[in-house]
Amino acid sequence: ANPTPLRKMLMMIYVVSLRRTRDRRKSIISELSTLGLSARIVDAVDARLTKTEVLRNKADEEALIRNTRRKVSNPELACAISHRHVYEQISMLGEYGAIVLEDDVKLPHRFLQAVTYFESVAHDIKTKRIVFHLHAFTPEAAHHFVLHRRNAFGAGPGLEFRRLNLFLSTHPWGTAGYYVTQAAAASLLEDSKILSVADDWARWARRSEGKIYFSVPAVVIHPTIDAQSEIEEFRFPELRIMGDTLASRITWALQWFARAAWRRIMANMLRPLIRAASRQPNLAPDRYPNSENSLSVDDTRNTRSKS
Repeated sequence: ANPTPLRKMLMMIYVVSLRRTRDRRKSIISELSTLGLSARIVDAVDARLTKTEVLRNKADEEALIRNTRRKVSNPELACAISHRHVYEQISMLGEYGAIVLEDDVKLPHRFLQAVTYFESVAHDIKTKRIVFHLHAFTPEAAHHFVLHRRNAFGAGPGLEFRRLNLFLSTHPWGTAGYYVTQAAAASLLEDSKILSVADDWARWARRSEGKIYFSVPAVVIHPTIDAQSEIEEFRFPELRIMGDTLASRITWALQWFARAAWRRIMANMLRPLIRAASRQPNLAPDRYPNSENSLSVDDTRNTRSKS
């Protein structure tokens, strides 16, 4: 079959890839070219070839432990620095936004539909701090997330973007594929040093008042996490088996009910205060004796007797 001719790109697609993973680079370039798309390859920081002190000097160790509650590994630091390089390019070039991919993903045809959508709305949403997750909402992981149905962005037949409910959802990890707006990229660069892992999206959203949207369904397919991953082998073991064990499902259910109960309690406490604040002031006549429209007690009696 003849290769699909490359289309004129109205926005940039970045692929974060290690130089030594040549097979992965060839694979993702082939995936994109099949859809008529091109990308800019960003050489990822290689933790194997970079001295530990160089990586650690770019991070705030105390903040890392405080935000992740553990010691962050060198591969995780290298990943965060690599994605930071992408945000720097977006800001430096003044791009409205960009799609960021890892080099081991698969791209179904509906990815092209998402690209077309972002090209059409990039200018309108560039000032909004939004990150669109493109790979997380899979059938296996869908039960971990609660999405708002209101104000969803329709991206064409069978594809829409829904806002993630951070309060009721599991942490949205992952950098396999996402779209980041210009404003979101700038906010991710506000700190001079690395304060958390690259995919700490929930912390970013709360700290910068950002929003996270999920593509429904996922338009980027990421392979199952395995022990060969240089990053995931250092992460929490429960993240690698999330959704695959009975214990993890029970834990998620308990967390969901706890959050829901807390939300109900807070709503019941705040509802009377909101009603009191929104209640109209009492415009009783006796409070405004000098008003022309107010009636005295005698005037009121005379009016009743006449009637």
